[in-house]
Amino acid sequence: MMQVNILYGSETGTAESFANELSVEAKQQLPNFKINCENIDDIAFDSKFKTSSLCVFIMSSTGAGEAPANARKFENFLSKVGEGNLINMKFTLMGLGDMNYGDTYQLFPKFVLKSLQKGGAELFYKFGEGDDCGDIEEDFENWKNNGLWDAIRSISPSFFQVKNAVDTKEDVVMTKHESPVIIFFDDAHATHLNQLQNDYSIEATHKLDDRKSWEILLQLSKNTVVLFLGSTKRLFRLVNLNMDVGCLSNLNVSCISLNDDNTDFEKAVKRVGMDLKVAATHSDDFFRAVKNLLSPKGQPQDGGKINSPTPRSVSPKNAQPQDGLQTKSSPRHEEKDKKTIIQKWIAHSCTLAISRIVKFHEDLYHIEFEKKIGIPGSNVEIMPQNCKTAVQELAQQFDLGLDENAPTAWCEMIGQQNITVKEALTNYADVRKILKKMDTSLKKDDFVMMKARPYTLSASNSILIALTEGGITSNMFINAQVSDTIRCSHKNSPVPFPSHPGPILMIATGAGVGMMRGFLRQWEKMLKNDEVIPSPTMLLYGLKDKRRIAYGSELKRWQESGLLHKCKLAFSRQDNEPKQYVQDLMKEYETDIRKLSNGRVVICGNPAMVSEVNKSLLTYGFSEQHIYYEIWTGAKYT
Repeated sequence: MMQVNILYGSETGTAESFANELSVEAKQQLPNFKINCENIDDIAFDSKFKTSSLCVFIMSSTGAGEAPANARKFENFLSKVGEGNLINMKFTLMGLGDMNYGDTYQLFPKFVLKSLQKGGAELFYKFGEGDDCGDIEEDFENWKNNGLWDAIRSISPSFFQVKNAVDTKEDVVMTKHESPVIIFFDDAHATHLNQLQNDYSIEATHKLDDRKSWEILLQLSKNTVVLFLGSTKRLFRLVNLNMDVGCLSNLNVSCISLNDDNTDFEKAVKRVGMDLKVAATHSDDFFRAVKNLLSPKGQPQDGGKINSPTPRSVSPKNAQPQDGLQTKSSPRHEEKDKKTIIQKWIAHSCTLAISRIVKFHEDLYHIEFEKKIGIPGSNVEIMPQNCKTAVQELAQQFDLGLDENAPTAWCEMIGQQNITVKEALTNYADVRKILKKMDTSLKKDDFVMMKARPYTLSASNSILIALTEGGITSNMFINAQVSDTIRCSHKNSPVPFPSHPGPILMIATGAGVGMMRGFLRQWEKMLKNDEVIPSPTMLLYGLKDKRRIAYGSELKRWQESGLLHKCKLAFSRQDNEPKQYVQDLMKEYETDIRKLSNGRVVICGNPAMVSEVNKSLLTYGFSEQHIYYEIWTGAKYT
């Protein structure tokens, strides 16, 4: 059977969405082919790639050009591929990235391209590049429609007849020990842990007293078996704070516990959707339950066939408050699902009202919303031109004379269609009469594609906005009023929330300080709960002048309380003072900064600053793996 494997690695859902769209169209374009669409980390690489395999890869990059979370196993596989190991593969690749990230743009997709070719795989159709800085959907359409299907049809049927000894059945005969088994334990149960590791194949072990352990539950695969050895009080206190009710209910996760003094354990595991098999107080009962659920190493599972488990990330509770705001993701398409990226984004978004506006300066505003959006430091994507005030101002600009219900209808229309501002106005009956006027009075840049813009949360329900000349979204906010609504969706940030017990250096310019303010507020709350936080802390904050200081009173309070050990400011345009940038602060306080080199660094600012600071940090002894950054630009459509 001739088969096309469409394989994706996706961080925010865009690559997955493209892959699913491609799968639907492939079934129409290639009726003689079997179409298989999977997340790349769900497949068995050896059996899939060492036979005659025709693959279409859709790969994104995240952070500093890194592999997305659901392509890390694939990245590891490729790093070990030898020359000639993939000679039976033909492939093409569409890479997704953002040009704003400079040198790291398309870094992981290009690594995939180079590694596959190193292994002897043949690129049968051109490498495609999608740039999220522009119109990534159009990039995908152009790549797909300019020869992909003809290239696949031109491949000789004899290629698919080449086989080796590896069985390539779609259903995989698995042994029970191949289903993921994860253990959470404390030091008092080290002996029991050793016994389990000797008798069963254990995928991973995690300390119960590690405050990051709850995050492991966010990454569980289907059919995972979780074993708890010891008290789960601390673990589930964090789980209850951060994870939604029933968030694991579709993953068929089973668990068994031993010597757990958590009186609410049964209630806690059921709350998140885990299936509690046994809560044992004696080791004999525990191991009897484990034996009934698992098979020892080397023994097959009941002889039956089961599908390979499908990993799935579960969104943290803070990213999905009860108002329906969800972490950005793309649902799997059905055959007739023709929704565009923007329509799917709308389906997973919600509207929030502005509850408070604080003006720090003419071009710097703090915007608070009525409900929580996500964890401080993570991102929120906001659709521009979708508040009533913005529409009303546009109506006045062109003398539209819209009635009071028109702005709402206009917002909903542009929100449900992947169209430009001009096209939206064209489709609105009341404005057709002024199209001729628009064609001469509006510039091309006024017809921008409706696209969500990301902003960093300065608290669970707020953002810091810097006005950008010509910026659609920033101008929308600065002209907004309390009670205006915006359409938004939570999005993970390339910078993870820093909760490790060790030094941390924060570097920000302009509105980038909002991220650091979010971290500091969260650490302040954690201290009240006697939780461990990063320490010592140091902030380097660059801005134009003293009038543009954001959150000055809070920064002062945190310094006085000892939460923020050092805070140094650099002013690039302060009257009667020499220009100074954060790069200058790096040199001036090099001795203090070097003392933090065994810790983490988080950076938020423009590409040039991030690049220069990153180079300096490496010379100061910081590990590249411990430097996290988010880049913002002064692009017109901010």
